[in-house]
Amino acid sequence: MEDIKSQRLQKERRAFLKERLAVLNTVRETCVSTLPANAICPTTSELFRIPFVRDIIDTVPATGDFTIDDLEPVSLSFDVLNLQWQKEIELKLLGLIQAVEGPNVQDSLDAEAVLDLATSFFFCGTCSRFLRYPAILMHSCATKHNHQVPERDDLDQLYIAQTRGEVFWNANHNISMKPEHVAVVSRLLDMVGLDSKTATIQEMNNLNPIFECISCNNLSEGRAIMSWQTAVCLAMF
Repeated sequence: MEDIKSQRLQKERRAFLKERLAVLNTVRETCVSTLPANAICPTTSELFRIPFVRDIIDTVPATGDFTIDDLEPVSLSFDVLNLQWQKEIELKLLGLIQAVEGPNVQDSLDAEAVLDLATSFFFCGTCSRFLRYPAILMHSCATKHNHQVPERDDLDQLYIAQTRGEVFWNANHNISMKPEHVAVVSRLLDMVGLDSKTATIQEMNNLNPIFECISCNNLSEGRAIMSWQTAVCLAMF
């Protein structure tokens, strides 16, 4: 009997979220339409994950239709919620960096400064791309359901994956930072006389060093000359 009741409640919750997140998605799309084309913003599932939004979704009585009017506080606060979400994901990225480089990486730098370091490359295990901040915030693989069963400590995430094809940011654990990739960038920085602990991507871009891949050189195509970011990608594969 308890199993039957549990299954019924799960079915009702799944339908409840499917309906209300469809409305939330409409509100999100309206808000995003007012932003620049390349603006950073959360997906519908990530917007739902913010406690302020989740509380509205969960507490508006189900006695009538759930409409965009019920989510007016979300529309009015979208810019603030967006910034809140970005700061939270920045902390998740910082955690990935600290897992590789140790907790002291942030000793004299704030989170955004750490993310701007030349060594702060992130790897997507789904599409095998190397990404940097802030592009990593909007990388689709980080929130796309890949048919793995999400962790069941939050059943709402499972229902959202089933009904919207989305998961919470990096729930699939496919975004990571790898020690061997940090080592590659560090070697390139050493070659141009920069400190891998403090050098930023802007410093490297301003310096614009040119590297040559000796093993890629050949008589027909000539010398393999490349920018530093191309050299990073070449060395990592």
